[in-house]
Amino acid sequence: MTVGLAVPFAGGSLLCADSRVDANGRPTPGDDSPALMSVTAGRRMFAITFAAQDPRAGAMLASEIATVACASPNRSDVVPGIKRVMGDWFRSYGVAQVPAMQFLVASNSSDDNAGRVLLCEPPSTVMDTFGPCVIGSGSRSVSTMLRLLTPRAGDNASLRSTVLRMTYLMHLARRSDPK
Repeated sequence: MTVGLAVPFAGGSLLCADSRVDANGRPTPGDDSPALMSVTAGRRMFAITFAAQDPRAGAMLASEIATVACASPNRSDVVPGIKRVMGDWFRSYGVAQVPAMQFLVASNSSDDNAGRVLLCEPPSTVMDTFGPCVIGSGSRSVSTMLRLLTPRAGDNASLRSTVLRMTYLMHLARRSDPK
């Protein structure tokens, strides 16, 4: 079971990830964490999680995505850089079957005090989610409940209540997919 959940939030983004086994039912290696955090020299921070058939390939590509995201001079240059890195990685497989994988890239920027969540899937899908997003095999049971993380019009959800709701959704994902 693998699940990644990200929510853009006023002043930043929240991301949580959990992984117990890979797609073939083997335990995931301890050094291939399902989440990666990078901080730029400027005032931006990126957190990346992935759901992949091959956890080692996912960790490697997540690291490359983090490197290109941190190297981008401004917020608008992140998407083309991620597309280029994923496209290069995808083409490197040639005629071999490419392992399926998805990424959530959550970013915080002190420049405009806004959070951003990108859903990425090789070779070139990078889209702004504009709301909560979930990936992985545990997402089936959680995707219908994402409305818990979307505040009503005119309301601002507190950080505490959002974290508690994310924790509940992660619990549901674990319970429904106990692999």
